[in-house]
Amino acid sequence: MALAGLGLAVWWNVSRNSSDASASPQKNSKSSAHNPPAPVIHPSVAALLTPESTPITVRLATLGTLGNRLSPDDRRLLLRSITNTPPNGLTLDEWYSLANDIMQALRFQQPFTPEYTDSLVAFWNDKSLDPTLRDYALQQLRTWVADHDTRTCHEERPEKLALIQQTFLNAVTPGHPNCDPQSTSTGTAMLALNEWLPIPSLKTPAQAPPVNSFAPPFFKLLSAAAFQQLLLTYAADTTCHRGVRSTALQLCSFRRVGVALPTARTILTDNSSPAILRLTAISLIGSLGVADDRALLTTFQKQNCRDPLLQASIQKALSELSRQQ
Repeated sequence: MALAGLGLAVWWNVSRNSSDASASPQKNSKSSAHNPPAPVIHPSVAALLTPESTPITVRLATLGTLGNRLSPDDRRLLLRSITNTPPNGLTLDEWYSLANDIMQALRFQQPFTPEYTDSLVAFWNDKSLDPTLRDYALQQLRTWVADHDTRTCHEERPEKLALIQQTFLNAVTPGHPNCDPQSTSTGTAMLALNEWLPIPSLKTPAQAPPVNSFAPPFFKLLSAAAFQQLLLTYAADTTCHRGVRSTALQLCSFRRVGVALPTARTILTDNSSPAILRLTAISLIGSLGVADDRALLTTFQKQNCRDPLLQASIQKALSELSRQQ
């Protein structure tokens, strides 16, 4: 009974029609056809979004009780809850983590949630939201058109797939308002595009990665060659976030882009390079390098003899180079 009352309270807090609650009984009876009663909110949704002070552990436990058959009204309420304002009792970081899990739970809902694509694209386009929250929305969109998770529904409407394609392309296009190379979201977008584009350097069916059966019919807007050039540009750009550069290098290695080797060598020999970039550069050199790179790796190994993480990475790269010679 308490949860039902709480659910109603939550609903009126977010409903645009909450001001109608003060209407007289007589007026309501005459306009009931135009103002249907507020829907009953699922008790778990009400408990999850309660305005009372409730710790993250309790809310996470409640999230696990939602199931995958929520009503359309429950789903809309959860989507509208994704903002920079955390429920009482949560820090911003806790709320962002929980909001990401809410987005994921909505992907599991059966049947398909029609508003999901437009809502997540709107979150991504809303620069008043925290960058972490926007990146989470982008990550969920990536999975929304992928078959990594068999529990989830998938977007299959052609016009929405086109919208998602353009959203990810905008996120990696230098100069576009939604492209921020200082944010990890550029790396998130690159990972999605990598899944949707063919890999020209892998010539035989045995080498090609498995087909993503839910991927959009990609891609008239971006060729594989143009994507490769984007990767090279981001990998070499010292003004970009180190995570973006590292992701670009990793994808160059995956796609066998040998022309990325000079960038990797420069990163390795630059003492100001962040550790994550050096590790990625070592891995790429091990995968795509030539015999002369053995001397470079060996010299670097001696210079960093007290760093066990670098040592392990260099030893692996040297072994890979030996197998290729």
